[in-house]
Amino acid sequence: VELVNSPEKGRHLLASRMVEAGESVVGGAPYAAVVLDGMTQTHCHACFASLAPRLAVACDCQITLYCSEVCMMKDLDAHKEECQMLQEGSLPKVSWAVRLLIRCLTRRMLD
Repeated sequence: VELVNSPEKGRHLLASRMVEAGESVVGGAPYAAVVLDGMTQTHCHACFASLAPRLAVACDCQITLYCSEVCMMKDLDAHKEECQMLQEGSLPKVSWAVRLLIRCLTRRMLD
């Protein structure tokens, strides 16, 4: 795979050979990810697993839920910053797109 830039298509990846259906071409961890709107109360905000009846809640916001203390601790630095921004708004009415933007900004601040 090669990164190319063309006036017609802009910046994109170009395969140097035929790619089979289902074959992985590019891999890596996402820069940022958030739980979709309909899943904020049913899925972990760190690993995205379905929540069991027992779950951990991050700080006092009662918005961001985790499946375990391990996930909560893994996400703690980012969530502290996000939580402050989110509480200034009117979450949980903030969409996944706004939460993703806040997650990207938070990650950039912490990097």
